[in-house]
This record gives sequence, C-alpha cells and structure tokens, in this order.
Amino acid sequence: MDVTDGLLEPHTSGEPYFEPNAKLPVEVAENREMSSERIAKSLRLLGLTLSLTLTLMLGTSGAAENQAMAGSVRQGAASCTGSTSRQLVESFINSFNKGDTAELDRLFSPAVFEWYSTDAPGARVDQEAYDRAGLMAYFAERHREHEQLKLESFQFNGESAGGLGAVGNFEFELTRMADGLAPTSYSGKGVISCWSNPHTIVRWSMGREPFLRARLPLYVSLAGLVLAALAVGLVILFRRRRTITRATSPARLR
Repeated sequence: MDVTDGLLEPHTSGEPYFEPNAKLPVEVAENREMSSERIAKSLRLLGLTLSLTLTLMLGTSGAAENQAMAGSVRQGAASCTGSTSRQLVESFINSFNKGDTAELDRLFSPAVFEWYSTDAPGARVDQEAYDRAGLMAYFAERHREHEQLKLESFQFNGESAGGLGAVGNFEFELTRMADGLAPTSYSGKGVISCWSNPHTIVRWSMGREPFLRARLPLYVSLAGLVLAALAVGLVILFRRRRTITRATSPARLR
C-alpha cells in the first residue's frame, strides 16, 4: 500500500489534512501486529489442545470400564495394591518366558482359576480357556514354540468384591512373540485373588492391539513434532513480517 493513501492535498492553511475515517500507516501496522499476535496465540492454544487430547486417548481408553466393575470390598478383607499386583504379573511373565511350570502352577491356583485366554498362535478361546487341567501342558507347548512376553505397561484399577473375598482388577499392554509370530502389540485385562496368600491370578485375557491403537504413541510423538515445527515456522514468519512492516512504516506524525 502506498504510504500516502488516505492523505488529501494540503488545504489553504498549509497543514496536512487527513480524512476523518482514514487510518495512519503506523496504526495500520500496529493493527497488523496485534492481529498476528492473536493468531499466534490461537495456534499455540490449538496445538496444546490437540497434543493433550491425543496423549489422553491411551490412558483413558479402558480405565472407565474396569473401574465400573469395582464394588464395595468387605471391611477387613485382604487387599491388593498396585505394586504387589504388578509384581505378580511380572512374576508370571518371567516364569512363562523361562518355562517354569512349577511356578506357573502356583500362580494359577486350581482353587480360584477361572480362565486364561488369548488368540492365535496358540489360541485358547471358548471352553478351552476355562480348562485349568490342561493349562500347564499349554504353557509347556508355548515354551517349545519359543513364545516370549514383554510387559510394556501396567495399570491397577482397584478392588472389587469377589465370591471368596476381594479381587484386584488390572489391565496391561505387552509385546508377544513366538515362532511364526513377529513381535506384536497385545493388550489385556486380568483379575487377582487378593484374599489368598500368596495372591494368585484368577483371570487372564489378552488379544492383539488394533493397528491404530498399537501405534498411537508413535503418532502422538509425530504429531507433537509437526506442531512444534509449525509453531516455530509461524513465529519466524510473524517476526519477519513485523520487521518488514516497521522498516517500511513512516515515523508517527505528531
């Protein structure tokens, strides 16, 4: 825009005359700077909101369902904690990976066992999942197939009242691999008997993660990088525009 826009020819007094509604070039520049700052703030707020939304998707996906199961636990009943529950799960995974059927037999006590289920390979579903008598033979077979489990995350979802006493509810994510199975993301849920000493696993269910969810942490990281790069680029652009505007604006008239 020509810096003389909005100016009329000097009138008879010799003083420059301005249209009543015309804005000074300096005022136009200031308005542009204020508009740029508002846009930058809005974009930063939008980026923060998107990042928080993506990050919370994993943490809240299954917790509500599991905690809805929790009922009142009898006063004085034995209790589970997040740390003891995780230790029990880690003990199971270590024993499973080593093929220690003696320890696995203790961890899945026949007195309280309800089911162990997973999908292929080595699928254990429907009525077979409830078969405690064949569970140790199943674990031995999976060990011969070089199946290994690696715990990736664990979440304790509190206690609920079971038939014999308090039970602990948990969920997990792990990597499962075996002959014929490349490292694959799995998620699952389980139940622990809190009243028994030592605690044992009552239920264990796991299945493959959906494609999107299994890679969601990667997508969150990539989205964060893209948003950060976009924010840096916008800041650089606005600063350059502001510098150019200041360089081309005339001194404020008094």
